[in-house]
Amino acid sequence: MHTWQYPFLGLRQFPPEVTEFEIHHFFGCNREELAAINTRRGDLHRIAAAVHMGFIKMTGRTLDAFDRIPASVLSFVGEQLNLVAPELSTLRALYRWKATLFEHQSWAAKQLGFSSYVERRQRVLLTQLRREADKAVVFPELLGPSPQRYKKSHSVCTQVMELVA
Repeated sequence: MHTWQYPFLGLRQFPPEVTEFEIHHFFGCNREELAAINTRRGDLHRIAAAVHMGFIKMTGRTLDAFDRIPASVLSFVGEQLNLVAPELSTLRALYRWKATLFEHQSWAAKQLGFSSYVERRQRVLLTQLRREADKAVVFPELLGPSPQRYKKSHSVCTQVMELVA
């Protein structure tokens, strides 16, 4: 993971501005991801699935259903999937049924290798934080993004656990 990605970790919504580079990096899909997205039924569901995957890649968590998706992201995803994307949307607007939204959030996390945040992982995270805190007297900047960096690097998505539970 590159240091320029740290500010995105843990965000609950899109930042005010997302650059073209960031869109390509986070929302660009490889062949395997495209094949998985194309298993979703309906054009809007495919677009939503790609948005889910990209947002999880960017932040390590799922996007809230009512947050606005930037037009630039929708446009890029639509082009990538050879679909006409809406110009303005939220995830909720892309779904007729709330259950499908939650299923897609869980599906996207699973496609990217994220797993539930279980007690065992919490213990590992706390151990890692204690180690970082021990170094904090000499190197306080190490405490910055470490918890989020650990979560993402170990494929932990806490919000998905809440949705699945």
